[in-house]
Amino acid sequence: MDKKTVLEIVARFRKALEESGFCIDRIVLYGSWVTDTALESSDIDLVVISRDFAGKGLWERNEALAAAVYEVFEPIEAVAFTPEEWQRGDSMICHFARNGEVIRRVLVLSRDSLSVPLTPAQPKPRVQIRPNGICSSNISDMGKDLLINADCLLRDVLPIPCGFCK
Repeated sequence: MDKKTVLEIVARFRKALEESGFCIDRIVLYGSWVTDTALESSDIDLVVISRDFAGKGLWERNEALAAAVYEVFEPIEAVAFTPEEWQRGDSMICHFARNGEVIRRVLVLSRDSLSVPLTPAQPKPRVQIRPNGICSSNISDMGKDLLINADCLLRDVLPIPCGFCK
């Protein structure tokens, strides 16, 4: 399994949760897939943050996560927090995941399918929007494919960055 596959699995996991009625604020990938120490047998460590977990106990949360894991049928180890619990950071998992990678909705586009050639931009103080409406700070080069943060695809022609890029 590679990072691209992990991100695709996380997208399927998110979809399974959303289809079961949860509105996901964000998902944080942490552990070996973020530190580049993953082995072929490594699981996918995730923190799922949602307001919908408020008022739900540990078992009810775990049941919801387990149902989504079962549907995706991949080696996912997920933990549920409300945004307030994540902010407080009372759990040791919050401490470990704090430096994780926030996974937003991601599109995987083949370089061959793009009409405008893209190369990942070097980090700059200001976000640049390319003519095709993609925020260049959110493009990850994965060889033949590009992983693009779908939250950064502009819905119209206004040259403004998404909320995550400000």
